[in-house]
Amino acid sequence: MSPNPDNQADTVPDGVVRLLQALAMAQEHGPSELADWLDVGLDAYLSGADPAKAFGLRGGKGQRSGRTYYLTFKRNQFLREAHRLVTYADILPWPRSALLAEEVKRFRELIWPKWKGQQKPPANSSQLSQSLFYAFQCGLEVPESQGHLHDLVTTR
Repeated sequence: MSPNPDNQADTVPDGVVRLLQALAMAQEHGPSELADWLDVGLDAYLSGADPAKAFGLRGGKGQRSGRTYYLTFKRNQFLREAHRLVTYADILPWPRSALLAEEVKRFRELIWPKWKGQQKPPANSSQLSQSLFYAFQCGLEVPESQGHLHDLVTTR
């Protein structure tokens, strides 16, 4: 999709082009609510509104910031991956959460202090250690109780 139907040499920011591409994809394949949100947000942004306001990204008083919400989402994705990887046999989710809690404690005490300044985990580290590295790297508290971890990894 070209942002300029006449193919003239415009200087259109890459982000605008990508948002227009995302809008086209959402209109064709995505839920209509997503396409409508992108359409309204793009129209407001391209009419001069602040991007955070145009897309409803700025929370109000008492709401988590978009950044915190994003980091929580990412941390939980990595914990879900770790939950999937922690099992040594086919076991149910609740006992697997107990194993994950043990792995989180071990990682926090023994591995994280050595790795926390790095951009990436060592290449030879296990997938489980890599997932925990990225969960910790989000900068949010990583719970280590079986119940809290179980709640995080079994809900979306």
